[in-house]
Amino acid sequence: MGTADFRHAVRVTGPEDLRYLGQRLEWLRTRLSDLEQQQTRFLRHVSHELKTPLTAVREGTELLRDNVGGRLTSEQREIVRIVRENTLALQKLIEDLLAYHQTRAIEPATLGPVVLSEIVRQVAKEQKLAAFARMLTFEADLKPAVVVGDAERVRTIIDNLISNAIKYSPRSGAIRLALSSRDGYAILDVIDQGPGVPPAERERIFDSFYTGTPPPSEGRVKGSGLGLAIARDYAAAHGGRIEVIDRADRKPGACFRLSLPAAAELRASATPQPSGKPFTLAGLE
Repeated sequence: MGTADFRHAVRVTGPEDLRYLGQRLEWLRTRLSDLEQQQTRFLRHVSHELKTPLTAVREGTELLRDNVGGRLTSEQREIVRIVRENTLALQKLIEDLLAYHQTRAIEPATLGPVVLSEIVRQVAKEQKLAAFARMLTFEADLKPAVVVGDAERVRTIIDNLISNAIKYSPRSGAIRLALSSRDGYAILDVIDQGPGVPPAERERIFDSFYTGTPPPSEGRVKGSGLGLAIARDYAAAHGGRIEVIDRADRKPGACFRLSLPAAAELRASATPQPSGKPFTLAGLE
């Protein structure tokens, strides 16, 4: 019950007082399970009801921006821009809320070997448009590393870390992705050249809805403050952790470190990836 796994009934045998305790624990389990299902249904219904009018608002702002209803003045275009950005922010918040609610114990059926180097390269490909927009490059040093876990949730962790690095990176900068194995852990460092994370915020940035110091806007939609919270919860569900550490070279920027228990018996079977060589986004195809 402490890990929110309510699938197994509580059965206690022995003296009458222990059996009574078991009955009360079983009542608690069923009650928590019912509340969990109610919360899930509530979020699904609310998200559906919000998305329908939100889609209409977004489509309307896109039509106005394209001058479908007539040419807009500069003041009107600015109003349309503000409305569009806020609808995008609201849509992302809804999606993040749903994703955050799903950060629960991983079911055994979803577990399997996950080759981290492949996941990192896949996520980098998916993020190439966002990186291109800021003229960013990736520098990768990906050594073989395998963990046992849920591949989709591991992908979400890495996606959130790389998205965060892109958001805070200066234009024409570089993001370094370093993957290695040591002390029984697979370790991925995501290093950017942005302003870095102040020591006082290094724990708080993983709190839900805490956004920290905002990056230079440059037209970007403000985050919901849930991405890193989701990433840390997923990492914890895998027996790992995410932390912010100082860059080894002491240069400006942030270094987010993901540590997951390595699958020692599977590590040798991982397909080796070229290491120590920067790769461009074009080379990710």
